[in-house]
Amino acid sequence: MKNQSANDVRRYAFLNDIQRLEKLVGPQTADQGFAVIITNDASYWKDPAPNWEDRNDAAFRIHEGREISGQLAWAPKTSLGTMKDQEDPIVLQSSYTIQWHDYSHPIEDVKNGQFRYCVVDVSPSRSL
Repeated sequence: MKNQSANDVRRYAFLNDIQRLEKLVGPQTADQGFAVIITNDASYWKDPAPNWEDRNDAAFRIHEGREISGQLAWAPKTSLGTMKDQEDPIVLQSSYTIQWHDYSHPIEDVKNGQFRYCVVDVSPSRSL
């Protein structure tokens, strides 16, 4: 697939989906929810570059094995253009460990020839 860039805002959107599911899952609405992301861009699942914690979007990284929980916000110096319509911090009530799985076999000698997916289970029984 074409490189669409803006991974920071796409990761924000995925984590925001988890936040919204947490608000929906419960005795009055739904028993369980799943946030799903599929991509052929390895920058989503691979360990980020050194000093990634200093990046504007560090809170929204969803690489393999990352534990996400609590309040996730843009770094203070993030531009308004980057945050457009996504300014609010994401606040997660539970803790989640990001796990990526192969969706397809890699297409050899093709950039971004591997598709992987991540499914986050959002259920009321989860707790921090």
